Amino acid sequence: MSREYRRSSSLRMSGIILGRQASAKQKLVRIYQPTYQLNPRKRFNSENVEKILRRIVNSELEEVEYSEKIIPDLCITLADNIKAAIKEDNYDR
Repeated sequence: MSREYRRSSSLRMSGIILGRQASAKQKLVRIYQPTYQLNPRKRFNSENVEKILRRIVNSELEEVEYSEKIIPDLCITLADNIKAAIKEDNYDR
C-alpha cells in the first residue's frame, strides 16, 4: 500500500469514528526539488574579456586629449561600451 493511500484511508476512518465525514478528494501537496544551478553554463574566460577591454580602450582613446570636461562623459560611454561588448559574449553570471 502506498503512503498516500494509507494516509487518506486512515483520515477517512478517523473522520467516520469522530462523526465527521472526510472529503473524498484529498489535496496532495507536491514537493519539488530545487531547480537552480550553482555553476554557470559557460565558464568565464578572462583572456577573452581582457582582449575585449584592450580593443575597446585602444579604439576609444586613440586620439583623445585629456580635458576635465570631456573625460567624465567619456568614462561613462567607455564603461557602457565595455559592458555591452562583454554581454554579447553571453556569460551566465
